[in-house]
Order: sequence, then C-alpha cells, then structure tokens
Amino acid sequence: MLRPMDIHTDFKRAFKGYDVEEVDEFVAKIVSHYESLYQENQRLQEQIEALKAEVQKKQNREQDVLDLISLTKQSVAEIRDIANTRAAAILDEAERQAAVKLSEAEARLNVVKRTERLFKERMRAVMEATWKMLEESQLEEVDEETKIYRNMAASVREELPEQD
Repeated sequence: MLRPMDIHTDFKRAFKGYDVEEVDEFVAKIVSHYESLYQENQRLQEQIEALKAEVQKKQNREQDVLDLISLTKQSVAEIRDIANTRAAAILDEAERQAAVKLSEAEARLNVVKRTERLFKERMRAVMEATWKMLEESQLEEVDEETKIYRNMAASVREELPEQD
C-alpha cells in the first residue's frame, strides 16, 4: 500500500510545465486526504484484528462450554453408574442379612420345637412314673381317687406321637 510519505516527492521541472505552486498545493491536498484515508484504514485494520480476536475468544468460550457440557454428561453417567452399583450392593447386603435372619429364626424355631418335645417326653415320663407308683401301692382309696388322673394320662399318651 502506498504511504502518504511516498506521494510527497519532488518532481522535475520542465520548460512549459505546470505551475509549481498549484501542483504543490494539489499534492498537499492529496497527501492530506490520503493520510486521513490511510489513518482510517489503519484504524479499521486494528479494529478488524480486535474483532477477530474477540470472535476467537468467543469461539474458544463456546468450545469450552461444549466441552463442559460433554464433561457434565460424562460425570452424570458415571455418577448414575456408581449409584446403581451402590444400590445393587445395598440390595445384595440386605438380602444376605435377611437370609441370615431367616436362618437364625428357623434355628430358634427348631430349638423351641426340640425343647417342647423334650418337655412333653419328660412330663410323660413323670406322669407314668407317678401312675406306676400309685398302681404299685394298690391302695383302694387312692385307686378310686386317682382314676381321673389315670384317664388323663391315657388321653395324653394317645395325643403324644409315638417315640422311636
């Protein structure tokens, strides 16, 4: 691009040439206008560069926002996976604990059933021993008074399951 300084040059004088003062005035006007245009052009070039830099910054920010959105989506997916894994682990642990509690309850029930059976067997043995003692004593008055107890013992024997 032609600079204003390049326009301002000394021309050779010729014998029937133009009036030097008029040419100098005209050249001065051209230089003045050209300098204004040149400065305006420089200012506009600087403004264009500044706008390009601003556009680049905005594009970089836009890319940063897009990257952040992508990272957020990825983080959400990872958090969801972790939450699902933890939920599954909690459910597994709860099921395991429920199985343990159920097993303990069944064991306690078996102990109660065994205790009940032993109690019935001992009670039966005590009652039989008592009846045997009474039968051996062969007291008539006792015989009549204990008839009701013998009947009860017989009914209990019938209700109890057979022992091996």
